[in-house]
Amino acid sequence: MNRLEAVLWDFDNTLSLTGKLSESVERTQALITAQELGLATEEKPFILPEDWSRYNGWARKKIAADVFKIDADSPAADNYRQDTADRTVSIITEQARLMQALQEGSIEELPETGSLLQPIHGAIGVLDLLRHYSVPQAIGTNSNRGILNAALPVVGMGHGYFQTTIAQGEARDGDKPSPSPYLELMGRLQVHDRAAVLVVEDSATGITAGRYAGAHVLALASVLPPQAFETMTDRPHAVAQNYEHAAQIIRSYATPA
Repeated sequence: MNRLEAVLWDFDNTLSLTGKLSESVERTQALITAQELGLATEEKPFILPEDWSRYNGWARKKIAADVFKIDADSPAADNYRQDTADRTVSIITEQARLMQALQEGSIEELPETGSLLQPIHGAIGVLDLLRHYSVPQAIGTNSNRGILNAALPVVGMGHGYFQTTIAQGEARDGDKPSPSPYLELMGRLQVHDRAAVLVVEDSATGITAGRYAGAHVLALASVLPPQAFETMTDRPHAVAQNYEHAAQIIRSYATPA
């Protein structure tokens, strides 16, 4: 790669450490949905999958399809998607209110809920680095639009870092692992050479999307260990153990304009 034309980011667990929050919301809503579908009774409670990390990067309709053994396009799956989105936005909005109260001095510290949103350590530094290099940036995520819009300012990324974004359900030909979100972002950014685009991802779902979009894919080991990427069907071109490592890799691709 001679020079970066653009960097396309995933959001959950790539820029923002959302794993605990997402899993908590998804599991809580799954138990409610199971009752609504008649899959749980007092005598026979619904048993959730133990390893929820396997759903990292999945669209929530697909999660519903796998957990409840229903069609991903069914009303029940769509209700699960919307209910988890509403619950997540409510939590993030409350966090934003508490952060404002902290700044104003009306509270002394944020509660230790274990599910507060925060940027992954070093992420904002790399965003600043790319902005210094005048490299266009965009987000392609399987997260709901409401969640993305609420989360970006909370994690300190609502300051003009991204020229455009695509959220769940907005790409013409489907969510990741379809390459459609990244291909559409390339079109919006008027990319000339797809191989000169860097996609940064943390999951197999996103890596597949980036590879099939023709981009150079950098995997961030924020959730999965580095060795996990070696056994994927669609492997990334490079793996960063953290954002310090990612910055070194990105510097090797980018030069100041």
